[in-house]
Amino acid sequence: MNSPKLLSGNPRLDHYLLAIYVAGLAAVVAGLLAGGVSMTTDLILFTVYAAAAAPYIVNLGSNAFLSTTFPFILASAISQGPGAAVVTAIAGGLSLGLARRKPMVAYKVAFNVCNYVLGGVTAALVYRWLGGTPRTVESETSLRAFLGATLGYYLINTLMVTAAVAMEKGLPLMSLWVEKFHWTAYSFLAGGSFALLVILFLQKAGIYSFIIVFPFCALIYHSWKAYVVATGLNTAPGAPADATNPSGRGAEALPRGEAGLF
Repeated sequence: MNSPKLLSGNPRLDHYLLAIYVAGLAAVVAGLLAGGVSMTTDLILFTVYAAAAAPYIVNLGSNAFLSTTFPFILASAISQGPGAAVVTAIAGGLSLGLARRKPMVAYKVAFNVCNYVLGGVTAALVYRWLGGTPRTVESETSLRAFLGATLGYYLINTLMVTAAVAMEKGLPLMSLWVEKFHWTAYSFLAGGSFALLVILFLQKAGIYSFIIVFPFCALIYHSWKAYVVATGLNTAPGAPADATNPSGRGAEALPRGEAGLF
């Protein structure tokens, strides 16, 4: 039985992967030390939904995609703290890589897990640094902190993936980010809004909140699916809108974005 490959064989990419692994491990330690983990019903639900949502992705071409697990990682980071963000991020990253017909190679699974952990822990810490509190997310200060946390997650998540794809494919970093990821700010804002609704409904309606917010999820799901297909965003950089999908996969749902690496 072959041992898992944690490196790609591309020297430039491998140096980057090693740095991400170290940063991801540091984020796990920092998150657990900063907040600890209390296995509440809310955290269990966030973790289950993050794992269930992660495999639903939209292909952007060039080995990049967006996953639907972001709102649940963000919601756990904001309402439960950095330790909870570690748990949901690991669950989402592992599900993304393994809960599919053809599992990802080990280094891509490890990269995505580290990416999600770094984004989730950063969001939780930024929320705290900007004065946000878990039980008063509807206050003006907490809403500003929430926007800052969402922005921090967006920049870390998309720039990390862009750098990995650029090194793997030999593409220019910023032009790749502009073409494939800058527009996803709308998706991250939608995901942040969805996460905020989940938190507020969870405080008011408990576990039934996930049933209440389902129509919003379905609406964003179908609108983004239609948008990605219509605009040809799942093509390789510079290719025409009707170019063949380079990964051989059709465009799938994008209810709320979170970038990842195939």
